[in-house]
Parts: sequence; structure tokens; C-alpha cells
Amino acid sequence: MKTHEIETAGQRLMQAAEKRDDKPQKCRRLSTLLQNEREEAVERRKLEEQKINLHQKELQLRREELNHQRRQHELIREQMQHQAAQTESLLKLVAAALARRKPKPYVY
Repeated sequence: MKTHEIETAGQRLMQAAEKRDDKPQKCRRLSTLLQNEREEAVERRKLEEQKINLHQKELQLRREELNHQRRQHELIREQMQHQAAQTESLLKLVAAALARRKPKPYVY
């Protein structure tokens, strides 16, 4: 009987020791999990920042492209106005030349 009690007591001591050893492992596991979560959060934040920076660059490029298009449209408009003025001047010259010309009599 004594042997059985000693074995049972030994088993209880072993179980208690395992439980004590298990707690630091749980703490270490929890600490590792928390550290991993922190690292993942940092990585997510970095990726978010990169995404935002990329989006800002895309917007800036789009703004520059639109400004370039506006400048092109303005140049085209100015060219058209210049061509219209030239055409008007030519029409005035033709009209003046026709007015100066003496009409020939029609022969029937």
C-alpha cells in the first residue's frame, strides 16, 4: 500500500511540475503570438502606406496629364482663331480685288 501511495504522490508531483512548466510555455506562446500580431500590424501599415503613396502618385500623374491636355486644347483653340482671322483677311482681300476689277461687258 505504501508503494502505491508513493507512486500516486510521485505522479501528483509530476503532474504539478508539468502544470508549472506548462504556464511559462503558455506565456511564451502568448508573447510570441502578440509579437507576431504586432509584426503583422506593422507590415499591414507599411503596405497601406505604400498603397496610399502609389495612389497619390497616380493622381499626380493624372493631374499632370489633364493639365497637358488643357494646354494642348488651348493651343489648338489659338491656332483655330489665328486661322479664322487669316481666312477672314483673305476673304476681305478677295472681295476688295473683285470690287476693283472692271466688269467686262457681256457679248450676246
